[in-house]
Amino acid sequence: MQAQRYNASRFSAPDFRLAHYPLHFHIRLADPKAHRLRVQCRIEAPQATGQILRLAAWTRGSYLIRDFARHITWIRADCRGAPVCWERLDKRSIRCQPCDGPLRIEYEIHAFDPSVRKAYLDERRAFINGTSVFWHAEGQEGPFGVSLEATPLEDWCVATTLPPPPGVGRAHATQPVERNGFNACFGEEAVHCLAAEPRETLLRVSVWDHGTQVAYETLALGALRAGYRCFQLRSRLGTRIELCYLFVHVALGEE
Repeated sequence: MQAQRYNASRFSAPDFRLAHYPLHFHIRLADPKAHRLRVQCRIEAPQATGQILRLAAWTRGSYLIRDFARHITWIRADCRGAPVCWERLDKRSIRCQPCDGPLRIEYEIHAFDPSVRKAYLDERRAFINGTSVFWHAEGQEGPFGVSLEATPLEDWCVATTLPPPPGVGRAHATQPVERNGFNACFGEEAVHCLAAEPRETLLRVSVWDHGTQVAYETLALGALRAGYRCFQLRSRLGTRIELCYLFVHVALGEE
């Protein structure tokens, strides 16, 4: 997950409502000047014998043992507003006392590693590698949610490989057209793309034949210009196909 500052006065972020996850992490850019990230982990049904949480010891692509836990400056836990005691099992693991109901663990991270192995935060950008930020909660093996609170940094954009919340559409398929090989025409269907950060949003256009992708092109949404445009398509190997174009009409607007 990466956040970077740019002038986004023309664009407003959509108000997505996160689905109800049994495990959810909320990240706040607490103090960019001091490089402090604040994270809240909420576990709906903690382990009856006491929830155990562990940080990773290494990250993919860099197989050295790393002490991620040393960047956590403080930890506190509560359940329904009442404090919950916790104990340290080792330098990267903790156990919270048993509690009945949602368990909330809040902690702060000193994010000042300019590499891509940990986390970094200043007044210009932020980079978050999940291995150094998110606890592994034992017994909580299902999908988890992540939300980011960038306030008061309203002119930052966010780039992430995480999927959007359920219910947020990411793909659209036109109606299939039979016997339409040469000079194919896909009708007058309009596809509406809404993006809070167009310059950070990729649009992939694909042509499919009976369930097989035969050609595609990928473009930055913010780089498109209004009017009639030709996209030269690529093969599945990524090479451009000679005399293979998609003729489209692009209309731009704001909401």
